[in-house]
Amino acid sequence: MTLDEREPEEYVLKSIRDAYLTKAVRKTRECVEGMAREGLFESDMEKVFMDAQPTGSGKVGEVRQENPNHSGYVIYGKSTSGVQVCCRFASKHHPKTNDFIHWVLTSFEQVGVAI
Repeated sequence: MTLDEREPEEYVLKSIRDAYLTKAVRKTRECVEGMAREGLFESDMEKVFMDAQPTGSGKVGEVRQENPNHSGYVIYGKSTSGVQVCCRFASKHHPKTNDFIHWVLTSFEQVGVAI
């Protein structure tokens, strides 16, 4: 049994961390603009990823996506200044082969603040 079959949340979190550390996470324009508006920085994002825990602790979870080629995830945490924040991700898959393509950070925002 592979890690992703036993512990999907741990597998997803490890995959996101690995992609982030190798600079393979893509950010949407809306995400970058939202971060600028909110005064959030790359160091805030890194802190959230490195401190995150699987769903059992209520920090990482899957969210429903309308596009069948995307799986959505959300990670909650605190910024470097202690502000509650939320990272939303989509994992993009090839529409015909369903092979994983890359992680996309769709938003990084303060919790409870609409961007």
